[in-house]
Amino acid sequence: MTGGSGGVAGSGGVAGSGGSDPCGTGVCPDYMVCEDLGGKPWCLPDADRDLLNDSEDPCPYSGNAGQSDADGDGVGDACDLCNGPNADDGCADPDGDGMPGTALYAPPGSGQDNCPYLHNTNQLDTDSDGVGDACDLSPDVFNPISPCGDPYLDSDGDGIADLNFCGTSEMDSCPKTPSVGTGDLDADGVGDVCDPDGVPPGTMTSSLDSPQRREQHRVALLRRLLERSVLDPETVRIASRAFS
Repeated sequence: MTGGSGGVAGSGGVAGSGGSDPCGTGVCPDYMVCEDLGGKPWCLPDADRDLLNDSEDPCPYSGNAGQSDADGDGVGDACDLCNGPNADDGCADPDGDGMPGTALYAPPGSGQDNCPYLHNTNQLDTDSDGVGDACDLSPDVFNPISPCGDPYLDSDGDGIADLNFCGTSEMDSCPKTPSVGTGDLDADGVGDVCDPDGVPPGTMTSSLDSPQRREQHRVALLRRLLERSVLDPETVRIASRAFS
């Protein structure tokens, strides 16, 4: 498997030795990278779009094109807050925003990142529910944890909730990789965009590529939740304008 120098992002580009492109131009969706596996082109997950697939990236959720790892602990400098081996979440900073933590819920005052996989340096949490506004589909409404999960938690900020709330809402098949791609070609329960096995080039449409498209998708999801009486009209009204 080739490294970052041999990949090409979903928007197209040149890759591989001699300027050859194993996937052609623009056939891998956003948040995936093209690599030559056994002489065949393949699209592999690349959550931070730094042209190194996630399985080889020491910081898969934060851009780190240099791939530096000063302390040699296998965790890249861009997502490592400590010198030496990382013993706990006090060192881990997946999104590289300077706040430690990997837990999806961070009680206010805990000092942990309230959106660990989405860069949010301000750590704003308007409703004080432990889910930062950047990854909360309804940032003005306190969302208590329930046996059915949290219908508002959107770890990667792509407008699709991480969990299926009691079977009444859409679920993100790749909760830590922002994409509207929901296919699962090998039917292994892992969405194509974040599946370590990757997908053949040209089998998926482009995923979210702008804040505007993420907002459009979020609004569509909120409307579905409203139609199914998971959310009330006022919550949908507030949440629909919260992503801008």
